[in-house]
Amino acid sequence: MWTLTALLLVAHASVPPTFIPSRNFIMKQVGGYENYAFTGYENYKTIRYPYVTSKRPIYDPMGDFLMRGIDVYSWIERRGEGWAYTRIRKPAVYRTIFDYVIIGSDSWGSSSGKIIVANEIRTKFTPLTFNQAQFNGIRADIATEDDRASFILSRFTRPIFAGRYSTGEGFYPPDMGLLLGGHWERQVGVMTLGATFYNAHTYDRMSSPGEGDFVRGTINQNIPVPMIVAVRVSDDSPEDGTGPVVFDVRVYINGRIRPDVRPDVIKRDSRQNYTAIWEKDPSDPTGKTFRRKGQYALFVPAGYFQWNRERFRGWEYPLYADYLYRMDIERGEISPEEIANPADPNEMLRRFQLVRDFPMRADGYDVLMFYLDLSRLGEDYISSVRMDLLIGNDYRIDISTIGASQSLSEKSFYKRGYTERYQPSYYQLVRRAPGNVKDLSNVGWVRVEIGHQTGLTVRSLNFHANFRGLEVNAEYASSTLYFQYPDGRPAPQTEDERKARQGNIYSRKRLGGRWKMDGKAYYLNLHKEGRRFGFGFEYFYMGPYYTTTIVTYNSYAGAGVLSSRQFAPWDFVEDNDDNDRFPDLNSPDPVPGIGSHGYEPDGVFPGKDEDKDGIPDTNRNGNDLPDYVEPFLMYYVEPDEYAYGRDMNNNGVIDVREDDRKPEYPYDPDRKGYHVYLRLSPTRFLSLTLGRLDSREVAGGGVNKVNYAKLTLDVAKTGMGRVFAELKLKDVRDDIRDDVFKYSEKPGGVYDPMTGYGALYKATYTEDPLDYRDSFVRTLYVSADVTPVQGLNFHASLKEELNDQRWLSDRVGLTAAVSRMDYTFC
Repeated sequence: MWTLTALLLVAHASVPPTFIPSRNFIMKQVGGYENYAFTGYENYKTIRYPYVTSKRPIYDPMGDFLMRGIDVYSWIERRGEGWAYTRIRKPAVYRTIFDYVIIGSDSWGSSSGKIIVANEIRTKFTPLTFNQAQFNGIRADIATEDDRASFILSRFTRPIFAGRYSTGEGFYPPDMGLLLGGHWERQVGVMTLGATFYNAHTYDRMSSPGEGDFVRGTINQNIPVPMIVAVRVSDDSPEDGTGPVVFDVRVYINGRIRPDVRPDVIKRDSRQNYTAIWEKDPSDPTGKTFRRKGQYALFVPAGYFQWNRERFRGWEYPLYADYLYRMDIERGEISPEEIANPADPNEMLRRFQLVRDFPMRADGYDVLMFYLDLSRLGEDYISSVRMDLLIGNDYRIDISTIGASQSLSEKSFYKRGYTERYQPSYYQLVRRAPGNVKDLSNVGWVRVEIGHQTGLTVRSLNFHANFRGLEVNAEYASSTLYFQYPDGRPAPQTEDERKARQGNIYSRKRLGGRWKMDGKAYYLNLHKEGRRFGFGFEYFYMGPYYTTTIVTYNSYAGAGVLSSRQFAPWDFVEDNDDNDRFPDLNSPDPVPGIGSHGYEPDGVFPGKDEDKDGIPDTNRNGNDLPDYVEPFLMYYVEPDEYAYGRDMNNNGVIDVREDDRKPEYPYDPDRKGYHVYLRLSPTRFLSLTLGRLDSREVAGGGVNKVNYAKLTLDVAKTGMGRVFAELKLKDVRDDIRDDVFKYSEKPGGVYDPMTGYGALYKATYTEDPLDYRDSFVRTLYVSADVTPVQGLNFHASLKEELNDQRWLSDRVGLTAAVSRMDYTFC
């Protein structure tokens, strides 16, 4: 029976008597001598080996007795006035006895059910909605003869860790994110119908029930009020050199247009990571510490603008310190000579150009940065900020806010350097122009509202059927991302506010303006395979605003979980190209949900770790040389260039070995199109396949068109071996960038069990060279594995590719051949 039923059966326990008989003597009754020689000894009833924690009585909130037991897992939510808190408690027995997994199961008739509480639960609903290798929380599964359903519940932002806000084995963090949802499927004859719904939102534990928003979420009360707003306008197709044009801008504060307010506009090259605004610290022999000349001579790490700060898994911060220094120069508060590059005093003036007149252009890799300094407007309270742009051509618009650091009070704020004063948020995509317009035919006003993400809702319907061998798969999904402006005074916090936050007692209802962003995605697959005939058709649409990721504020940063990042992205469809226990991580900065390291512990080697041991098959001995250049070890492995397989995105890496930084959706984001193929097999050994792929970017404007033909020979004979040969011809026009990570073949250090093998192998983010913009490609691959006599094994393979690049009037070729032979003595 279910646990709830068991609790109800024992709820009516005995109660203490209200009448207690009196005694004649005043002497306390303490009992006498006991001898266990014949009677034996019985342990205390509250002790149960091997549990360390003694059993105790458990009562419900009304005081009724429920059961006597031990604490294994508890989750308490208390809202409203008084001591409000949210706590997940996982005592030692959760780890030592249950090994982080608790499973309860029951069955009745033809039905069955399970409830799982664990740190890592493989959880997949549908390809478009939910796919996590390490779901941390509570999952319940129910199955009947025709129906199956799963329900999940998680405090997804803080499911494991304890630290600054912990008490013993409990955890009392100040900001929370709640995830709840489920998936249902029903079998109807040959058809399966399904539905998915889940919602993730942040909430304020100090709010009473009904004050918050259970679906849209509530802005975290510890998010700093923006002092600066950054709006980035860039070219959505930078390769063509024709970008967006901005003709005018309007600023709205608290819902009212402000003609007197105009943002500062700076133009810079997006490929430039940071400017030389500091001088090197001569006391640091490594040359990695810099300081700004002048008033404070503050030492800061050079990595401030680099990987772990400016970029994290594709997320970026604005270069706000450069903007502030640039405006200091403009206002005459500092001179160019104070910048860190004395050989070129005007370097910042040249790299960060202040633009004053409309129209403003951002062609190619140039970007326009609209900075609005709210702290200079003299407003005591701001509840919403909006910036409308009159813009045309192919644009992309991202927003970010820059607030005062919560570790500083108003008194100490202005005594620190810019990099310590502020906390920036990641850039958030809010608008993209459809297609790749170059003639200004789409000029119009675009509304850009400012805010932080507070909630995410994802819904989908899925369908599967098999009609006499014809398989049909379809799914339609939609997402809604909710935002709210962190209202308040655009200034550093007072000393009282700072102390209240440090003591975890700060409470203030947030009333900032709200808005939302909707997205959709869908696909339809038809597939039938027979001995002589086969065909397939797929149609797909992945909207540019469809998402299964939410970014939340992290007031717990700096306490060992999320390091220096104040905002953390949470992926509900993870990037997991190698389909293993860990999502793919390629950053040295710690990542939520994995522990205290940021690399995947067992590395990311798609298609190169067949035994799933976390060690690439191309370097099993872990030395400085890949195995394919070492004697004996080279026998079983070859470099990537020798591998043969499908490469439908034409980036030079076969699809099964790609390690990108995209969620594991069935199709890439921002794509729409179709793919169709027809296979004819006149014999068992020979087949001809004709196909066409027409894929386009919805907002980006790129195109990937492929017409292909494959002639395949596959002959296998028991006891003799196998011969495989394939000739592929394809006509390609592909200008969509499909960038990947490429791991080095040799480790960069000594294995450490705390970080795993993943930290040893450096991942280099490699841009797609676009070698197939307009090409005709011929590829021949022949492979033979033959055993002519018992014990003698022979292998040979040949790969030859010719790429006629019509757009360059050039031909690029590759030839790779391998042969090996061995004999096994009986």
